[in-house]
Amino acid sequence: MSIIIFKSQEDAIKRLKHFNKNFRIPLKDYGKEDIIKNSVTSNIFRAFHLTKIKPSQIYRNWSSENFEKIERKLKSIKNLKDYEKYLFSLSENFILYWKNQVENPNENITYGPAIKMINLLIKVMQESRNYHNQKLLPFMHIPFDIYSLLPLKEIINNLTDIDYKLVTDLTQN
Repeated sequence: MSIIIFKSQEDAIKRLKHFNKNFRIPLKDYGKEDIIKNSVTSNIFRAFHLTKIKPSQIYRNWSSENFEKIERKLKSIKNLKDYEKYLFSLSENFILYWKNQVENPNENITYGPAIKMINLLIKVMQESRNYHNQKLLPFMHIPFDIYSLLPLKEIINNLTDIDYKLVTDLTQN
């Protein structure tokens, strides 16, 4: 196994630049309800299993109530600073909404899980032909999933003699 040491950031950019040419987000024909349902799934909601109100209900109600407003605002974003500022305001809004839905303060959602759910909502919006906005892609905070890990696997496998595999079924060894 050989390790590649980049001489500089420019060297890394030059050597890695061509790997993104073939990557395309697989667009789906998702509507609003599909996006809300598919953006955050049970593996994340499991972390809130002690809440009396179903966490999926809280998230999906908030998403439904704010979806069109989020879509409109995302269309108007021009730079990373505005995107980051909007993400922060969405997370604050979602945290307050959640707080108003639960009775026990121990059931409140914290910033980390709140921003993850918002990032996943925006990610799945961008996977939809109906809501895709190419200019947002460089600004997005993408949680690791099969679509973000595949290009990394390709980069590692092409630049080294390592042959990484991705297992998408966690029941496989």
